[in-house]
Amino acid sequence: MTAPRTKPHLSQTALRAMLTYDPESGEFRWKERDDVRSQWNGRYAGKVAGYAQRARGAVYWSVRIYDWPFHAGPLAWLYMTGSWPTALVDHRDLDGLNNRWRNLRQATKSQNAANTGPRRRNTTGFKGVSLCKKTGRYRANIALEGKQTHLGTFDEPEAAHQAYIAAAKAKSGDFARWSR
Repeated sequence: MTAPRTKPHLSQTALRAMLTYDPESGEFRWKERDDVRSQWNGRYAGKVAGYAQRARGAVYWSVRIYDWPFHAGPLAWLYMTGSWPTALVDHRDLDGLNNRWRNLRQATKSQNAANTGPRRRNTTGFKGVSLCKKTGRYRANIALEGKQTHLGTFDEPEAAHQAYIAAAKAKSGDFARWSR
């Protein structure tokens, strides 16, 4: 039995030797390289690197390096700053394919979760709002750092949504999102 493979370490120097990154477009492109066969350069050099990959219910741009998939957001962070992100890389506009530098920011797991739209199964159309079938009233809840907080029950879904918005702004700041 072989030992499990671990993702290889990738430095900014190695990354910049293989790829270029355009912060305005968010695109990575393969560079012409001396450490590969000439056929590789003929096939890939100058072309966009990567592919769309579904992960955790979303689609992200990934680039295969050393036979491992790397998400483009953290790669852009490494390319631009010289170090790997200390937290998650959040896409401000929720588009995992948009890796423009101005669209990326570091985020905790909780901040990243705050920057999402309503869940697919949401029946009210408002993030953080659910219908209590027993009473016919609308519940507002918010989660932060893995803990659910009940914000109240309301006669109208819009009122529950306003309570959610106020709490989201207070708890999550710039990461708060209450609609798609």
